[in-house]
Order: sequence, then structure tokens, then C-alpha cells
Amino acid sequence: MLRATIEIIPFGDEARKSEIVTIEIANIGGDQTMGEYAVTEKTRGRSTRLAYVHRFPRRLMAAALVARAITALGAA
Repeated sequence: MLRATIEIIPFGDEARKSEIVTIEIANIGGDQTMGEYAVTEKTRGRSTRLAYVHRFPRRLMAAALVARAITALGAA
């Protein structure tokens, strides 16, 4: 599973940071070249949306998968 957390850090002060959203990406299938993923958006620890990324080319690596997951959530 991949987890991407987005935080706000007012004026760069780490002591005042707060989490805006967490996105969890779970591998649910595919083969060596293409992956299938379930994407869960969590706000304040609660699941708020679920989406899927289908036929993702694994060669594109993690950052591209996170971008595709965010796009999938926007369409959900």
C-alpha cells in the first residue's frame, strides 16, 4: 500500500501543522506490467471517498500512480 498525506504548515511552522487529507492506494490485482488499485481518501481519519485506478502501467512508478489516484478521486 502507498499512503500520501497532505498537510498545511502555517508560515512553515511545523508545530502548527495539520493534516488536510490522506490518500491510501492499495494494490488489488493486475499482472507484472499493469496494476489495479483501490484508492481511499480519508479526512480526519474517516474514509470519505473510494475510487479505482485500472490498468496502470507499473513502469511509471509511484509518483505517477499518486497523480492518477488523485485524478480518479476527482472523478468519483
